[in-house]
Amino acid sequence: MAHLSIPPPTRTALGNFAEVGMKSPDRDITTQSITPHRMVEILNLPDDQAEAVLFDRLRHLDRQDKLSYAERGLICRQVQNYMLHKKRDDPETGNPCTFTRWVRLSSPWSYATVHKAMRDVEALKDVPAEDVAEIPPSNFPVMLQLSTEVRNDPQVLEAAKTQHTEELVEHIRTHHPSQHIEHRKLLRFKPEESAAQKIEEALEEAERRGARNREEALEWVSGWAMDWLRFKQEELEIYRAMAAVSDAPEDETCSG
Repeated sequence: MAHLSIPPPTRTALGNFAEVGMKSPDRDITTQSITPHRMVEILNLPDDQAEAVLFDRLRHLDRQDKLSYAERGLICRQVQNYMLHKKRDDPETGNPCTFTRWVRLSSPWSYATVHKAMRDVEALKDVPAEDVAEIPPSNFPVMLQLSTEVRNDPQVLEAAKTQHTEELVEHIRTHHPSQHIEHRKLLRFKPEESAAQKIEEALEEAERRGARNREEALEWVSGWAMDWLRFKQEELEIYRAMAAVSDAPEDETCSG
């Protein structure tokens, strides 16, 4: 598995951080969480030095966000392949952990994300692991749609590792027009709890009827809703037409 290195902070920032009483001054300070107490100490530095420390920390967090998804998938893939999960006892049963239980224990707050990362990494097993390790999570859906030949093109791999999704899609459409790319768009909703329950029920019903995942389930439910709205609109138009006919004055030739 590829080693994911993080660039060290500037020498000036590291030295001054140690001067304000930080523990372990020889450690890479960008890997240490900035607590409120540490923030006060940083802000006591001259402004240019405080800025350098905070800039380096954010750069570290940004790179961590970019690379941690693939790293999770690569870790879990090897743990499962080598059955390393059996080396840990389940604290509830005392028996060796199943793989699923091992993931639940190791990643209680990101359990679903870890499983998805593992599936995505497995789907890109025809791509060298050192390249997969540098692909940000937002670019996995695009890479998964490409043929083995195209996804291993050095220029495509470089774009996948260094460019935002929109730029990656544009690169592929320009240089590999035969590849059909569906670009995913992130949608965010915050429904009330009661509404969220109805939405979940609708998605589950779509999945029972054959939707392959939640995204497809949402598309199906949206399609059903549009069909129903069109049907209700047609009903309304028919009702209005019938009402107009019934309200029209009778023809004088017929009234006599």
